[in-house]
Amino acid sequence: MKKFALRSLAAAAALAAASSAFAATDGTAGSSSTGDALITLELSKLISIAGLDDMDLNFGNGYAAATEFCVGQSGGVRQYDVTLSSAHATATATGTGQFGGNQFQLWNSDITNADYIGYDVTYVHDTDISTAAIDGTPVAAGTSGAVIGTSFGDAGEDRLGALNCTDSDGVNARIDVVVPSAELTKASQVGVTTFTDTLTVTVQAL
Repeated sequence: MKKFALRSLAAAAALAAASSAFAATDGTAGSSSTGDALITLELSKLISIAGLDDMDLNFGNGYAAATEFCVGQSGGVRQYDVTLSSAHATATATGTGQFGGNQFQLWNSDITNADYIGYDVTYVHDTDISTAAIDGTPVAAGTSGAVIGTSFGDAGEDRLGALNCTDSDGVNARIDVVVPSAELTKASQVGVTTFTDTLTVTVQAL
C-alpha cells in the first residue's frame, strides 16, 4: 500500500498566533456603528486508528501474523502512547496449558476445562515515510493492559496520517503476533485445534 503525503498544521497555528494580537472593540454612537470581535480557533489534539485486520495463526505462516494500519491525528499530535490488551489476560486455566497471568493469551473456548496458550506481541511505527514498507524497531508489549514503555512517532516531524485515515490511505504502523514454540507444545497436548483472543489496541495522543 502506498504511503500518504503528510500535511502540516503550521499555517493554521501561525494564523492563530497572529490573531492573538487583536482584541474586541466597541463601536461609537452614530448613524452607523462598527465594532470588531476576535474569533479564535483552537485545534484539539485528536488521534485515530483504523485499518486493523483479523490475524490467523497456523502452520503455514509459522504461527506468526501481522496487521498493518493507519494512525491519524489532528491538532499537531507528533507522538503517542500505545496500550495492547488481551481479552483473556488475567484468566485462570482449569485445563493443562497456561502462559501466565496478565499476559497475552488465546483461549480454547471451553468454559469448563479452559486452556490458555500464550502469544507474544510487538508494535512498530514507521520511521521512514519515503518507502512503502513499515520501517521501524519492533517494541515488545510485555504486559497486557499496560502502556508500552516507548512512545511512538517523532517529536520534530509529523509521521502520522490525517485524522480518520484508513489503511487504504496508507499505513504507518504494524502489530506482529507470534506463538512461542513452548506454547505450541502445550497447545498440542490440549486436544483442541482452535484458540482465540481479542486484542484491543489503544492509542493515546501526547
